Amino acid sequence: MRRASPAVLASARPGLTLAVAFAAVLAAVALASGLRPDASSDLLASRDSDVGRANAALRKDFGADPIYVTVDGDLGRTLALRNLVPLTGLEGKLARLPGVKAVYGPGTFINQTVVQADRVIGAELGAAARSGRRGLRRTARQYADLLVRFGFAGAPSMANRAFVAALVFGAGAEPKRRFRWLFPDRNHAVVIVRPEPGVGGERMLDLGARIERLARRTDLAGVRVAVAGSPLVAAALEREVRRELLVLTPLAALAMLALLLVVRRRAQGVAALVAAGAATVVTVGLSAVLGLGLTPATVAALPIVLGLSLDYAVQLQARYWTARAARDAPRAAVAGAAAAVWPPLALSGALTALGFLVLRLGGAPLLDRLGATLALGVAAGLASAFTVCPALLVRFDRGPARPLAAPLPRRLRAFRLRAPVIALLAVAACAGLAVSARTPVESDVTRLAPAGMAQLRAVEDLQRSLGTSDRLSVAVRARDVTQPRVLRFLAELQQRVLALDPRLRPGPNLAEVLTYGTTSQQLTTARVRRMLRLLPPYFLESVVNRDRTLAELSFGLPLVSVQQQARLVDRVRGLLHGAPPGVHVAPAGLVASASESERALEGMRPGLLLLAAALMAAILLARWSDPVRVLVVLSPALLATGLLALALWALRVRLSPLAAGLEPLALAIGVEFSLLLEARYREARVAGAAPAGARRLAVDGIGGAVALSAGTVAAGFAALGLSAMPALRQLGWLVALELAVCAVVALAVVPAAAELLDGRARPVASLRRVRLLGARR
Repeated sequence: MRRASPAVLASARPGLTLAVAFAAVLAAVALASGLRPDASSDLLASRDSDVGRANAALRKDFGADPIYVTVDGDLGRTLALRNLVPLTGLEGKLARLPGVKAVYGPGTFINQTVVQADRVIGAELGAAARSGRRGLRRTARQYADLLVRFGFAGAPSMANRAFVAALVFGAGAEPKRRFRWLFPDRNHAVVIVRPEPGVGGERMLDLGARIERLARRTDLAGVRVAVAGSPLVAAALEREVRRELLVLTPLAALAMLALLLVVRRRAQGVAALVAAGAATVVTVGLSAVLGLGLTPATVAALPIVLGLSLDYAVQLQARYWTARAARDAPRAAVAGAAAAVWPPLALSGALTALGFLVLRLGGAPLLDRLGATLALGVAAGLASAFTVCPALLVRFDRGPARPLAAPLPRRLRAFRLRAPVIALLAVAACAGLAVSARTPVESDVTRLAPAGMAQLRAVEDLQRSLGTSDRLSVAVRARDVTQPRVLRFLAELQQRVLALDPRLRPGPNLAEVLTYGTTSQQLTTARVRRMLRLLPPYFLESVVNRDRTLAELSFGLPLVSVQQQARLVDRVRGLLHGAPPGVHVAPAGLVASASESERALEGMRPGLLLLAAALMAAILLARWSDPVRVLVVLSPALLATGLLALALWALRVRLSPLAAGLEPLALAIGVEFSLLLEARYREARVAGAAPAGARRLAVDGIGGAVALSAGTVAAGFAALGLSAMPALRQLGWLVALELAVCAVVALAVVPAAAELLDGRARPVASLRRVRLLGARR
């Protein structure tokens, strides 16, 4: 006995089916409520990459990327006792805030230097005094170079302006280079707040608000204070992700409903939209179970999932209402519709999911999550289309109605691309695929943020004020990073990095402090230990962890474009290969993550498309054993993606991380249109139609449904085009445009190509005839 299909079972018990579906939606909502928004730099670089591991190590020991409190005003005024005391108090209050791992600022640095200098000098001179005058002179000579090295002038004291000036400025008018991370120039001082790793979202925004309140309340005379930092931008972006999700998905649903109502001028499409909505909610629940999180990729995926799910429901309904128009009973119409559309839809769904999963090989977690969420959506959409949709159709059937389809203009029905035109388009598409790797990708979390976001404006103001765009970190791991051989390498590395661009600014660097004024031959373990004893522990903890196995170097990048930043990071990366044995060096930080992502995405883009096409071709070939038929199905989507790639290159468009997967994304969705048209052509041929008649029946019978499907999916993408987030806007409009081109090319090419290449198949009248959409009116 033949087992009944899920669609038949759902139509037999529509009430029970809808109750189970409602329970599944409620469960998915409960699961989705636990999703935490995520817009961190971890979405750009894989945790298993060198950059990802370096980021994790630095966060664990030194804290997350810093929040900056800038003090804008003449340093002479900032470092006067009138301001230095309250500034030191502010730094202490910031260090006690929940969620703060460490604070480094001018006041605490100077105060701790005074305390440590007093302790070391007192201890050493006391011992020398007890051993006599000779020992005293020897000790004074021993530490004279250390005291001069730090610019000590007179008794160390915060009230000693000469001491403070010598410590910060030395003999020059500008701050010492090794302290530029605290004093970028003579008009700025910086307090660096390193949050605890794991603080994000609302907690990070609350921390930023507390820092701003404390800074505003601090009594500083004649200077201005501002708060900014990339962690605050990422946290605000997480809030924006949640808001966009709550706005864009309903907006996409309304756009699709409006399209259905315009096409049919009645509420016939509501059942399809309800089924699609259920699939979308279930997709969110499944993504929570799999730990995909709530990211910009989720926001991008859900309107697409809604459109795809509606597409599947539209195809089923087109067959259902055709059967009802032929006076079939509702349950019989469901059985016939499911039997007719399940094979091509299941095959196209498998190909679509495969194309989405290829995105996981792109090297960027953001693209990985987009592909995984979309693949889940395909499975949920097919399941809903063949369970929820049949139940709704039978439960609310009020009599025969015309199938859901978009009216096709007469010219489009008759439109056929001739062979020379197709050949020309194929050459252009191949050229587009060849140059697609040259289309630059911008992987920067801040580029995901809306232009008017307050936290983003604060970062941009900070960058303009300090003349630096961001911070590049370098993680250095060894058994003991204070060994002279390691310090020599780090000192040389810093010099080589700074030589790359005179606008680079050195950040806190253990090697610079411990090797300053010392040649490679003079640097010994004993001298290093003496320096370590002199340096304040507070200062040491900003550059080396407690067990001295990890050090952090950092550099302030010049105020240049993202592309120039990426090139500079690549040049720095090239300098890291000469580390001594046992020393591991890797770039880290937001800029390094963005550079890693850009390199991976730009290099993988053509490969991702070709891999997706090859896998789809292999599946179709295994299914059909007919290379010509496979070519007919894949060519329209490949033509459309190649042509768009050529246009993007010619227009010099810069792609976001999400749009970097544009080609395999459009191929995965667009192949369905060709598959449905080709399947209808084959069905007509099996039913006995001649090639020319089969071509007309394919266009007339299913062309409207394909156009409606393309419209609904494109509406989902177009909804993204209304987003406040630039990356989502770009992805939405580009894919909506590509799908429209793909649908038109499929309608113009597939039936005509199938007819042209159909010299082998002959109509077989003895085979069971299959009722054609549009054959009965």
